[in-house]
Amino acid sequence: MALKADIAGGGGCVCKQTKRYKQPECCCMGWEVSQLSDELVEDVGYLYLHNTSITEITPNFFDAYPSIREL
Repeated sequence: MALKADIAGGGGCVCKQTKRYKQPECCCMGWEVSQLSDELVEDVGYLYLHNTSITEITPNFFDAYPSIREL
């Protein structure tokens, strides 16, 4: 089951639990994704960004997601 994460600017991120990693992974795709929300799944381990219009990620963004292993 996928969990949709709200993204500023209209959506485009989906988070799901996978057997491969045993931690949720979130994938954000599309030019409508202009910034990351602080409402991703709390224990996300993998965050994938594909063809987004994100130009900046604030340094403290990752403080809320200490489980991220790969970006």
